[in-house]
Amino acid sequence: MLKIGLIGAGRWGKVYIKTIEKNTRCYINSLLSKTSEIENLTSDSCKIFSSSKDFFDEEIHAVIIATPPNSHLEYIAMAAEKKIPLLVEKPLTANLEEAIIVKELSKKTSSLIMVDHIHVFSHAFQVLKENILSLGRIYEIETVAGNFGPYRTDVSVLWDWAPHDISMILDLLNATASDAEVLTFSKKKIHSTIISELIDIRLNVKNIPIKISISNHIQKTRKFTVYCERGVIEYDDMKIEKVRIYPCLKKSLSQDAAYRMCKVRDELPLDVVINHFMNMVEIKSNSHESLDIGIEVVRIISAIEKTVCKCL
Repeated sequence: MLKIGLIGAGRWGKVYIKTIEKNTRCYINSLLSKTSEIENLTSDSCKIFSSSKDFFDEEIHAVIIATPPNSHLEYIAMAAEKKIPLLVEKPLTANLEEAIIVKELSKKTSSLIMVDHIHVFSHAFQVLKENILSLGRIYEIETVAGNFGPYRTDVSVLWDWAPHDISMILDLLNATASDAEVLTFSKKKIHSTIISELIDIRLNVKNIPIKISISNHIQKTRKFTVYCERGVIEYDDMKIEKVRIYPCLKKSLSQDAAYRMCKVRDELPLDVVINHFMNMVEIKSNSHESLDIGIEVVRIISAIEKTVCKCL
């Protein structure tokens, strides 16, 4: 079994721990965490470190980074120096300058660096991509996503939520940041005592209008809708039938519109990510397309930040 080193035991780090516990191909051999509240999180055989130097001195086959994005570059550099395959939680970095450094490190050391844009890996999104081919030209994309929380101080709502939607759009359209134009960016503070926002973004990507709505203070939502010349296809992660095709156009789409369900495997996206990462480690791959998408995501969010925000 492959020995995994996990950096970070926060909210998402704990999810990685639970996911890997079920995986028969790997186990967490080492955990690097700055928090003391990690008792009973891992097996007794897992070594706990507070020093990154000691952590990277251990025998590790691969590393997963699940820390806030402003710390990613430091750990990526240490893993790349030792040529340890790496899976980084989104966003790749907290700014464009660091993302470019990561790309250079990957080239210089020939190290595998994957970025976990989890919905891009999900089987539901892959099914959407497969079925969209029959619907003709794409003429509009709308995404809505959010939840009550997390309310974070280490990363903004924009950087926490937008990478999901933007990564799916770039992957679907085979696009880069140079294909994208930021049209408008607005945000509205929802709650007076917690960091909560409703954000609306309008993009033009390859001449296709894109509408992104995200919030950390709404009912749990994850919907990705693509309007095409011969119908509408929708990925709704909150539904049992996650991918639906509506044979009607946007103007006639309603709640009770007829649809065709697409079969999706009952497989958690993070399980898909971990197994794909293990495949890349086992075949000793030194590159993955998710890194390029990760860099382009950072480029676009950086461009959004520079847009004059209409704050409500």
